[in-house]
Amino acid sequence: AGLTEGGFDLAMAMFLFNYLTTNDMEDAIVQVYQALKPGGNFVFSVPHPSMIFCHDKGAVFRLNSEGEGYYSSRNKKILGQISTIDGTKLNIMCVHKTVGEGTTSRP
Repeated sequence: AGLTEGGFDLAMAMFLFNYLTTNDMEDAIVQVYQALKPGGNFVFSVPHPSMIFCHDKGAVFRLNSEGEGYYSSRNKKILGQISTIDGTKLNIMCVHKTVGEGTTSRP
């Protein structure tokens, strides 16, 4: 059973787009739009395009992106780590997108 078309007032996607390529992100947005009632809202977060430069060894949040290019790494999965308050390191990943890819949409 799929989602009811036009059946939702609100959709939320926190960190979802960190894991999707640009094409997959666009497909997800279309699906959400179809599931929303007219006037419904979509609340989401996108990874900041400069995250690719967060690779300092001692940082709380870091990606294994040393030597990666801003444009040459688009849609590339980059692994990394984030530290919790108690210092535990958790593995993360991000699919890099440029600022233009996070602000444009298809018709």
